[in-house]
Amino acid sequence: MGEASFRQVVTRLLLPMLGASLEDAAAPSSSAEKEVAWVTNQQKIGIKPRRDADFRLILSRSQPFTKDEKRLAAAFQSEFKGVQDQSEKHYFESLLESLPRWIISTYIDSKGSLRTVLERLEGWAARTYEGGRISAAILLRPDDAGSGIPLAEYWEQAFAPVLTNGYDTIVEVGADSEILGVKSLKPIDQVQYCPFRFGQIARAADDGSVAVVLNYHGEILVFAERALRFAKRDGRWIHYGHDQIIKSISPPGPTELKRAIYESCLDVSFSRSGGCLSVIAAKSVGKFKKDKVVADEDRIDLGQSYKARMFKGIVGKRSFAEIDRRLRQELLGLDGAVVLTHDGILLAAGAIVQVPGGSTGGGRLAAAKRLSQYGLGVKISEDGPVQGFSRGEERFRISGPSG
Repeated sequence: MGEASFRQVVTRLLLPMLGASLEDAAAPSSSAEKEVAWVTNQQKIGIKPRRDADFRLILSRSQPFTKDEKRLAAAFQSEFKGVQDQSEKHYFESLLESLPRWIISTYIDSKGSLRTVLERLEGWAARTYEGGRISAAILLRPDDAGSGIPLAEYWEQAFAPVLTNGYDTIVEVGADSEILGVKSLKPIDQVQYCPFRFGQIARAADDGSVAVVLNYHGEILVFAERALRFAKRDGRWIHYGHDQIIKSISPPGPTELKRAIYESCLDVSFSRSGGCLSVIAAKSVGKFKKDKVVADEDRIDLGQSYKARMFKGIVGKRSFAEIDRRLRQELLGLDGAVVLTHDGILLAAGAIVQVPGGSTGGGRLAAAKRLSQYGLGVKISEDGPVQGFSRGEERFRISGPSG
């Protein structure tokens, strides 16, 4: 396969999964170089369609890639080699549509029926049941033997799409692809590395189990090791490298606060409500207040408005990390920005940000970039993608390709 064709496939399938972009020019390569390898540092990965290719494409992004993400790129390259021979045939397009499901199954190393489950739920995502969108959940267990009821027959039943609700009930399937039963999941108070609303599902995806959810937005979420690992959103599969994103959040300094910010970004992203959040660096608090980036009536510390006094009474002096995740999501869902000090104290909520005239890209993006001049600015789109900025430059991205 030539460079142009391979570039098209990588752009279509791998870039959204990793939230990366491609450098304009390919780099020369020899058979001595691996098909997938680091390039100078962990912010760049080189990939080529086969070992003897005389070129390789360079993937890059604002935050470094993890070793697991390099392994995901290798899974993409390995699976893609299996379809290259079909590149001139009429069914090549169908093979490409199937490729992300194969990559995810290879990467997670599921011993169950993950490929089939992903394919079936993608079909359900385009359907309705009595006029409503379908929400469902499947748990694949690695060892248990089933009841003798084949999963293959379950898909054909009229009741199958509404047997579970996709939040706290789930169909369990054994390693032999037979159904174990329907499980009601216990409520939980704490969960990490996934949207809070899907915490019960994530908790079930433990000890080698894999959970797959179709939600009411037509999105498919894949959970393993008690965390969200992949999601299909707006027709594109995305990989979630949680730890690397958390490391890229600065300010603040404390990991607990960084994790709380990241978790709330996931909550708002999957609620599709949109939001804007900022953390003001310790050295910039005085300048931020002096510049009146947000109006005095929006500042909670001044307490000049009913809204400011109310939020001060509700939140008090608790750090953002100490506030219940559900309340944090509601605060971020307000029209305007949530602004925090470097140690997580709420400075403003629902605040209108004064942005320079002629700003482009929408109100939330302009506000996030303006706030990033004082520390960190985060824009959470109603469509799901999240961008974090420092001094106007992108520092990290969650879901969706860069550039």
